[in-house]
Amino acid sequence: MKIWKLLIPVALLWSCSEHTELEPPNNPFDALNPDYSRPFMELVNGPGEGEVWPSSSVYFDWAWNASATEFRVALDDLGWTDWDTETNYTFHFLDEGTHSAQFQSRSINGAVQETPILRSFAVDAVVGNSYLIWPYRQSASPGDTVTFTIMAEEVEDLFALTVMLQPEPELAYIGLETADLVDAWGGNPLVIVDESPENPGASMTAVGAATMAWSGTISVLEISFKLQDSAPAGSEVHVLDFLDVRPVNSDLQAITVEEMRGGWLYVE
Repeated sequence: MKIWKLLIPVALLWSCSEHTELEPPNNPFDALNPDYSRPFMELVNGPGEGEVWPSSSVYFDWAWNASATEFRVALDDLGWTDWDTETNYTFHFLDEGTHSAQFQSRSINGAVQETPILRSFAVDAVVGNSYLIWPYRQSASPGDTVTFTIMAEEVEDLFALTVMLQPEPELAYIGLETADLVDAWGGNPLVIVDESPENPGASMTAVGAATMAWSGTISVLEISFKLQDSAPAGSEVHVLDFLDVRPVNSDLQAITVEEMRGGWLYVE
């Protein structure tokens, strides 16, 4: 009986050493598979290369091959998102102007699409004589100082301008200063600043300026706030809006304002 107990393990070892090697499984993610292809994706919907998009939200979706199981995207200099199985993505709160988006896929075995897709497009969501907060959205933590720029968008014959702002309670007013409009007028334009914390703003007139009017898109004011400690973390807050905007042309006639767009803040 003891001899048999010794022979059985030996027999098992012998049989294992003599077995025929099985063929590799037909695994589409195995780089040794002759039918394997690296992960790949291609855009199906969204702005084309160089296209002007009439919205501050831009939607993309894509097709992919069998090897691609996860995807990520990047916008401008913001860095890549986390890998995700979703096959579409929407960029929100995009500022006016040109943007560059990237898209990349990877497989379950960690292989990454070698060349990301690059797509450049422009956003033109605000048209006509309009005023907006730039950036449209930014992120900050309680206690941080945040600065917004007031932009005049596609204005014509701008001779004088009054802007009054309405910050939400999450923002504590620090101060404001004039931006490029006063410099573009040149000379010594008349500027009156209102430092009221509840409704800060300024009135500017090209009286005494080298140029009596401005046409185009230009920054008007820069205004800074401290984000209050009471701001709820993880919230999206519409923090700054326009209370009043009154542009006047060189004929001293009021200019119709097409749109006033406020600013958003994500509290980290």
